[in-house]
Amino acid sequence: MAKEFETKFTETVRVPSSGFELEAYMHGPYLEANARHVMLFIEDTPDARTRALRDYLAPSIGRAFTLTLGDEEDAQTLALNCPCEHHLAPLLLIVPVQMLAWHTAGLKGIDLAKRIFDDFDRVLKSKI
Repeated sequence: MAKEFETKFTETVRVPSSGFELEAYMHGPYLEANARHVMLFIEDTPDARTRALRDYLAPSIGRAFTLTLGDEEDAQTLALNCPCEHHLAPLLLIVPVQMLAWHTAGLKGIDLAKRIFDDFDRVLKSKI
């Protein structure tokens, strides 16, 4: 899920993004943790470790938000209240991620109908 968010947000909003699994932070907040960063924590079920990491990093980063399929919502949490089996969760969670990327691109004035690197596939024989 983290890598899917990373790819979708980078392609749509055209801002370099990084996605990490929770375990990547278990040795400390060395990855992408500075005052300019916004972090989105994604969880299929409420997870105390994820919330503890979010709360710990919050003073050191620009903003911290959570997207959850659970029902506990606060000012920094979008709770979809749609519990489901763990392996199906990414199918539900990707929809708000795509909507966030689309809306953010619109707010930034990005015309998604106008492709960038339009010759990429032709030059590099990608997807052909």
